[in-house]
Amino acid sequence: MLLVTEPVSVAGAMRSSWRRTRRRNWRVAAAFVAAWVVSTATLGVGVFLALGVTRLADAVLPTALAAVAGVALTLAQVATLLVSGLVAAVLVTFLVLSAEESAALAGSADDDDAPASGPAPAPAPPAPTPGPAPAPRWR
Repeated sequence: MLLVTEPVSVAGAMRSSWRRTRRRNWRVAAAFVAAWVVSTATLGVGVFLALGVTRLADAVLPTALAAVAGVALTLAQVATLLVSGLVAAVLVTFLVLSAEESAALAGSADDDDAPASGPAPAPAPPAPTPGPAPAPRWR
């Protein structure tokens, strides 16, 4: 974020980031640990349920075992994908908010000087040349 918002080198951005996040690293680490614990517990329960359904199908109706296992484990994979994406989005949001808070506390976030969010506008296209374009020479 510092590389985009401030005219510094990579090393300068790392030094500035380190200065801005002093004593805030524990909060970031706690957020990562909490997200890991919650997602691991959620996915563990999901996999346990998928395997439980598969074991039940094996005991009750062995001929349908392959179909039940395929559906149950597919749902477990989809749940893993969704939970992983959600955790990544939440952690990125937390990191961005933490960086903005650090910048505000450091006094480098002025509302008037803040860059607009989103990509920079595209430059204007070059002005057309006067007169007709020369004919291509194919021969």
